[in-house]
Amino acid sequence: MKAPLKVISELGVSTDSYISAIQTLMQQDADKSEYEKRIQEIIGLAEPPKCFSWFFARALFMYVVQETIRGYSNGLIPDMEFVYEDSWVKAQTYVDNNPWNETRFNIEHGLKADAGAEIEVTDESSVAPVTLIKKGGKKDVTEKLFRDLKTTGASRQKIIDAFIQQVGMSKAGATTYFHTLKKELGFSEKNNPTEEAPKNESKQELAERLYNESEDKSKPTMIALLTEKLGTSRLGAQTYYYACKKKHEHATSNSNTTT
Repeated sequence: MKAPLKVISELGVSTDSYISAIQTLMQQDADKSEYEKRIQEIIGLAEPPKCFSWFFARALFMYVVQETIRGYSNGLIPDMEFVYEDSWVKAQTYVDNNPWNETRFNIEHGLKADAGAEIEVTDESSVAPVTLIKKGGKKDVTEKLFRDLKTTGASRQKIIDAFIQQVGMSKAGATTYFHTLKKELGFSEKNNPTEEAPKNESKQELAERLYNESEDKSKPTMIALLTEKLGTSRLGAQTYYYACKKKHEHATSNSNTTT
């Protein structure tokens, strides 16, 4: 089995910085099966993971690269099983918290971003894959986004901001699309207050709440509970379990230290 950094470097990127590595890899494109194969080789899995979409496979691959390089950067050899579990949770959380991006991919028949797509690196703890929209697709994407946001009571400004952030439009272009859709589909500020709609609990937040509230935090019990309540696979539940366990132990350790 090849060393994880060697597998990554063979993709044509430098492993000195995970940020530059991710930025380089986002200029490339691959099929879902290829991303799964790359993940298998980096982590050393017996078989490729079964990702539920191209969008998730791409996000998981990017996080695996990021966390692998981060793990080796401190001079230690990271536990690749944990790298995989941590990356899975990060990718799942990203997908859960960015539904508009996945909607965009589905509208574009998915599953593949245009060549030249870029990644937006906001800080060293998070990377957010971004895709470009194929010619002729903006109308469909913005209409879907407009309808979905309208049902949540989003304000005019929130919808325009979503066009800018999620579809990659300029402010002028987003405003034009908003007024066009407003005329076609109807929109009333009276029925769309400026207040933010209540944030739904993400799967990661639900998993953490279930873990913290459970008296029996044993692995079998928690995996069964998370599988049922999150509607995820056993592998997915196991990943959430390890992330919750780590966070809980870290919080407990800090609490004991301060007291």
